Amino acid sequence: MGKNVEKIIKHFILEKEDQNALEENLENRPFQIRGTANSGMKDRWSEIMPKDCWDLENFQKNPILLYQHNHALPIGKITEMYVTETGLKFVAMIGKQGVELTKDQKEIVLLIQQDVIKTFSVGFICHDVDYDKNSDTYIYKKAELLEISLVSIPMEPNALLESYGYKNFHPKKEMKKMDEEMKKEFAEIKTGLGAMQATFAKSELEIKEIRELIKKNEDLEALKLENEKLKEENVKLEEACEELAKIVGV
Repeated sequence: MGKNVEKIIKHFILEKEDQNALEENLENRPFQIRGTANSGMKDRWSEIMPKDCWDLENFQKNPILLYQHNHALPIGKITEMYVTETGLKFVAMIGKQGVELTKDQKEIVLLIQQDVIKTFSVGFICHDVDYDKNSDTYIYKKAELLEISLVSIPMEPNALLESYGYKNFHPKKEMKKMDEEMKKEFAEIKTGLGAMQATFAKSELEIKEIRELIKKNEDLEALKLENEKLKEENVKLEEACEELAKIVGV
């Protein structure tokens, strides 16, 4: 329910904002890149990082994209991360909608557009690894991902950029999408309320039946009490008859 309220609030705020200002912000769009962080193939250091070796839990708390493994030069954030048969894949955004790119970001985007820089590398901590003497290869069993970097020369040659471009942002389309999502949410809420009403109606019927049963039990208890009183009266009458019989000599 909280997310629904947030969507509704965002919807009405956007409706009241100046559409011209939103259109102007289109020039400050995030630059999206998509690629392979690691393909799982043997790299230049005779290492293999299979697709099932990755520990992404902590990385997802801070999905950072660096440039040349320089911790002082973050350039974006990873927005999607998934593993396929061809390796560890990701989608990243350089910049944010409506916010101008930094000087470094602009230069890096230009290098990407010129196809000068088009490879990636991973920064990680090794937690478990096997060594194959026959092939002189280290095979990682568990590696904690720390960061993904856009680099000039990768350790793993198949960690390549797959696509890039500015992400389009259309206020009207976003509003329409939001409206559709809210309609869907409202429909689900309505269905849920209908189910709740049906449950309440059934509960009311059950409560009525329980109350009737209680009333019947109370009536039975009253009858039992009345029967006990009648028995006591009968005993008293019987005793009185016996006394009378004695007096009259019957």
